[in-house]
Amino acid sequence: MYFALGVMTILRYSRCINFVRKEQNTYFAYLGSRRDVSYDTLAGIPWMSHSRITNVFERVSNEGPYDKITWEKLSERAIKICKSFSVKEIGRILYACSKVKYRNIKIIYKFTEKIKKKEIEKVDFLACAHICHALNSLNYMDKNLYESLLSRILKLQISDNSFSVIITLNAYAKHCNDDYFRELAFDLLIFSLKHFDIYKKSCSPQGLSMLLNSFSQVVKPSPSFLKKEDDEMEKICIDRRKREFEKNSIFRQCGNIINISHENSSSDGTWRDSTTGKNYQGGMSDEFLKVEPKRSNEQYCIKLIDRKRKKKEDEEREIESSISSYIYNESEMMEMEKSMMNRRRKDVQEDTSYEEDAMRNAEKPFEDIIDRRKSRKILREYFLTLLLQITKCIEKMNTQSLSLIINACCRIPFDVPEEFLKIISEEIDRKIPYATIRHLSLIVNGFVKLNIRNEIYMSNIFNEIEKKLHSCDEQQLHFILNSMVKLNYRNDNLLHKLSAKFMLKIRKMNISTMCNVMYNYAKLNIFNGDMFQLYQMYFKKIIHTGELHHLALSSYVFAKYHVINSITHFILNKTEDILKKEKIIMTIQIMKDILILVNSFSQLDIYSDVLAYHLFYIINVNKEKLKWNDTDNNLHEGSDILYQVESLQKMETNTYILNADMMAKMVDKNIYLSSRALALYGSYIQSGKEPRAVLAR
Repeated sequence: MYFALGVMTILRYSRCINFVRKEQNTYFAYLGSRRDVSYDTLAGIPWMSHSRITNVFERVSNEGPYDKITWEKLSERAIKICKSFSVKEIGRILYACSKVKYRNIKIIYKFTEKIKKKEIEKVDFLACAHICHALNSLNYMDKNLYESLLSRILKLQISDNSFSVIITLNAYAKHCNDDYFRELAFDLLIFSLKHFDIYKKSCSPQGLSMLLNSFSQVVKPSPSFLKKEDDEMEKICIDRRKREFEKNSIFRQCGNIINISHENSSSDGTWRDSTTGKNYQGGMSDEFLKVEPKRSNEQYCIKLIDRKRKKKEDEEREIESSISSYIYNESEMMEMEKSMMNRRRKDVQEDTSYEEDAMRNAEKPFEDIIDRRKSRKILREYFLTLLLQITKCIEKMNTQSLSLIINACCRIPFDVPEEFLKIISEEIDRKIPYATIRHLSLIVNGFVKLNIRNEIYMSNIFNEIEKKLHSCDEQQLHFILNSMVKLNYRNDNLLHKLSAKFMLKIRKMNISTMCNVMYNYAKLNIFNGDMFQLYQMYFKKIIHTGELHHLALSSYVFAKYHVINSITHFILNKTEDILKKEKIIMTIQIMKDILILVNSFSQLDIYSDVLAYHLFYIINVNKEKLKWNDTDNNLHEGSDILYQVESLQKMETNTYILNADMMAKMVDKNIYLSSRALALYGSYIQSGKEPRAVLAR
């Protein structure tokens, strides 16, 4: 009996194994035999209907072929029958184009204008998600379209499907560095969170992490330099029409209709054909309109058809170039408007704006939008609700979702429950071997900001970083080094590999990443001659793009290594030019930068009248207390500065330089000056002279 059962079990397992093998063979055979969309299907593109060509767009994006000719043929047909597409079909076509990174400006412009002017009331949440996600992927930003879509979304009733909500919110949150977009994204965030109970059951673990990440981006947007630009596609921005541009534009707007003119006539009666580029006096002459004599009816008909076809092709080409020119000029006008606003702002201000009201207005915290909308309480409740939902499915999350969550928590200005931090830390430690270098850099950065200092967790993370360092980029390099500085973690083997990686990546670095990386090496007391030489060479090339903060970091590096050369003086001259020429508003950040510059150049025994002038203001006029424990500013470690400020009064040498009142001011405002800085600037800052008089002298 037992023998029979054993034989049956063996037979059952053998059948299962054969079935699996058969399925594997079938699957691999399918992969091997899978082909592109057939040429017979593609040959019918010129006669396809709107529904048929929408399906072909999706099939070609998934299966191929991916050559440019095929996509151009599909686009040509879609443009010809543009009026017959529904909103859902438009969203599906744009989404298919975004999957293969195919951007045809003409078709995008026609579709978006059709949505804004005719189809906006027919948009549903899913179509909106497709459209917004596709335009983001294609680096095409139309503010009017996003505004119209938001007004439509707020009228819709949310279903129990979370996909469209999360994708749409994520698309809006990506542009939150723009103040206008941030306001739109905030409205959408509140709307989405209010209805969270409706769709929370359909949220996947990845969807929850994306929702929390969008939350954090709206509250505190990522710096622009951390966002990678698409090298293949330049950003296209469409904004409201500018009156100055309308006068010279080939587009003339009347009501809701934009007319495209194909010819331009000047005041002297000269007519210019925009297609050929030729000028004709007194309009179109008879010679221009002359038709060759007819030889036969058949030849005349053929020439007439050819002429009509050529005229149609010329018009299509003119429209396409006009749309491209319009979009380009819109982008240029946006940049011109920004620069004009900046110039007007500078003209209105005085040489140096020391007014307290202006300083308060300039120093806007990231969470100002929460207080301005009076929504701090409700957002805190939604934040805790999201964390509770994440806790329920945290075991199903991968390292990408966990890294997004840990970084979102450190950006949102609400207290994170310790129980949640303990749960997510344990889950990350359990899955750390599966994390990529990008996930590891985000995780260690989040742990530092959330003050998670478990030695076992940190050791495991850095061990994995050392194994996977070969695939790290410049931003991840900066995050890893910054975390090592904050944790005071030393690993010579890891630092050696990071140095080699830095020398390979330095050519692609922007000035912010480059200065932050070198600052971190200086904080770790690591000097590499080859690395420092490369830094000086590339820093000199891009210093014109630097701001005061970058110059402060660089001055700290040169002071730490005790290097005085032409670049050191170039940094000083650039600093003085910025502080003298630009009508700056003395924000907290700028005051921190000036203090770093003063201490750094004092370490090199370099004195500056311009720095002394601003230092006088910081100590004697400024009423703000500097906060050095801000983890977002890599100027100093907060605990070190606070300790130095507290010990300032105990230094006996300072009593010979500063009086008691001056030292009390510095301690109250958390202002630290080194002994060399006090020796150089001490007599000046307590001279009692007016800053403007001293600067004028």
